[in-house]
Amino acid sequence: MYKKICGIAEKAKKTLVLSKYTTDLQKDYESGRLGMITTSATVSPKDGDRPYFVAGEPTPQEMRAYTLWNMQELSLAEMCVVLRSKDNPLKESTVM
Repeated sequence: MYKKICGIAEKAKKTLVLSKYTTDLQKDYESGRLGMITTSATVSPKDGDRPYFVAGEPTPQEMRAYTLWNMQELSLAEMCVVLRSKDNPLKESTVM
């Protein structure tokens, strides 16, 4: 995805400023903002250090998407179709 975004920016002759598109997880964790994010991963403090993510067991849907991407080497667009239908594919943001 990163390379795709960089390619789009390059074609549009735009410069991406990393600080505009990233976040400080420590700051978000301390403010409680991360608590509003729903994910299959959890945020855990490690020995009072910065937070880190501990992934839970992948869901069947996550495993299917991973298999399509990693084993069958499908593109994101192809995965959107396979995971739903050609006439009504999933949104790329859903598959990611």
